[in-house]
This record gives sequence, C-alpha cells and structure tokens, in this order.
Amino acid sequence: MLLEREENEAFCLAAGDEEYTIYFTGGGEVILNGRPGEYEVRWMQIRSSHRGEPAIMEFPGMLTTPSKDQWTVFLKKILNLLFLQYHKCPIKYLLSNFTFMFI
Repeated sequence: MLLEREENEAFCLAAGDEEYTIYFTGGGEVILNGRPGEYEVRWMQIRSSHRGEPAIMEFPGMLTTPSKDQWTVFLKKILNLLFLQYHKCPIKYLLSNFTFMFI
C-alpha cells in the first residue's frame, strides 16, 4: 500500500480495499498503491485538529502532507453511480446500505 516511504514516516490502516487512514509522524511523501480509481481525500492536522478541504486523487498516486507537522489523512473510494446504473443495481438498495456522515 505505502511505497517509497522512510522508516517510521507513515503508517496505514485499511478497512477492506476502499477505505484507508494514513498517519504521518512529521510530514512526508509516499506513493499509494491500492485499488485503482478515484478517492476522496480529507486531511487533518493532529495538533490543532485543523481539517483541510476535501480533494480527489487517483490511485495509484503520490500523496504529500500539507506541511512537516503530524497529519492524518482519510481516503475513501468514490462510488461510481454510472457503473451501478449500467449493471442495474437498484438505487434504493444502495441508499439503504450506506451510512452518511457529515463532518
């Protein structure tokens, strides 16, 4: 999952192959090699609890912290509704199986 990282630079926790949390001990840059696709990215600075604006990144790809501080980043694969409609997956079923969280 984390490629080209320095020792103790970053640690990753995965929930399946579509959600990840990565902790950076003091800034850094890693290559992410997970399930290909687009992911929503949400940064949070550990000391201040400051949260960055959501962004989108493509996997595999490079991830760089906003500064040299301690950061955590939450990554979640973006659901492709066009794919689901093409395969005739009922939207009612999808909505009943998702939990929405607003931060």
